[in-house]
Amino acid sequence: MTDTTQPEADPTTESSATPVSPPPDPAPKPSPPPAPATAPPAPAPTPQPVRLHGDPADYIRELREENKTHREKTKHVESQFASESEAHSKTKAERDQLARANAVILAAQQLGANAAALLDAKSLDTKLAAVDPSDQEAVTTFIAEAMKTNPAFSISPTLPPSSGGTHQGGTLSPPQLSLDSAVKNALSGYAPTKER
Repeated sequence: MTDTTQPEADPTTESSATPVSPPPDPAPKPSPPPAPATAPPAPAPTPQPVRLHGDPADYIRELREENKTHREKTKHVESQFASESEAHSKTKAERDQLARANAVILAAQQLGANAAALLDAKSLDTKLAAVDPSDQEAVTTFIAEAMKTNPAFSISPTLPPSSGGTHQGGTLSPPQLSLDSAVKNALSGYAPTKER
């Protein structure tokens, strides 16, 4: 039997014998079609002239009256808006003032301060206006500084000692009535009550 198998080829000699060709380039991508040219915008239509069914002067007069009515309405709305804005600002300021007063009243009870005296003091209005009612520490600081500046803002102010001492006098006794003093009192319209 004859051997029909062929000897294996040496890969090093075979690769050198046949040149390796680079892979073919991929197919070129088709270029996008050019954008269609934009047509120029159509010209604006020419407005048709106003066809008046009467005197043009009357039409102009009507337009002026209509314009006047619109101006007056606009002026009225603007003035109403201004007055409402002013009222809103005033209401907001009053609300803020009441919130500060409420915060001072609540904190004054705990600190032993006279809240009515604090709120009535005109000298403290500017300082009170700067206090944020939601900040408890700021309210407490305001009250403490006011009490330190003026002890009359505390509920029981400490009075300075008197220089004359205490009163050592006795009690008054009721006056003794005599017939002469009773007649004089009756004629003068004075009638003291007699103790029984």
